[in-house]
Amino acid sequence: MPVMHHQTPWLLAAACILAIGGAAWPAVASGQAQAQAEAFDHDSALAARRRGDILPLELVLSRVRPALGGEVVGVALERSGDRWTYRFRVLGADRNRATFQVDARTAQVIGRSAD
Repeated sequence: MPVMHHQTPWLLAAACILAIGGAAWPAVASGQAQAQAEAFDHDSALAARRRGDILPLELVLSRVRPALGGEVVGVALERSGDRWTYRFRVLGADRNRATFQVDARTAQVIGRSAD
C-alpha cells in the first residue's frame, strides 16, 4: 500500500517560509514570552540565512531525502550556539519513526535517533 503524502502541503508551506527567511520553533512555555522568542529566533534565522549560514529547507531536503529512508512528517530549525540544525522526524516504510539532525549550513546528516 502506498504511503499517503498528507504532510506535503505543510512541508511546502514550511519550505516557502524557510526559503524566504527561516523559522525556528523554540521551546518556550507561554504566550507573550513565546511570541517574543519566536520573533527573535525568526530574526536570527533570517539573518543567518542572508549570511549563508543556513541553506533553504528545499535544498537541504533534496540533498538528504535519500538518506532519511521514509516520509518526512515534521521539520524544525534549531540553534545551539552558532550552529543551526534542521531536525527531521521521519516515518519509515516499516512504520517506525526516527529523528535526523542535519547541519543547516552543509546539509550533512550529523545525528539519528529512533523515536
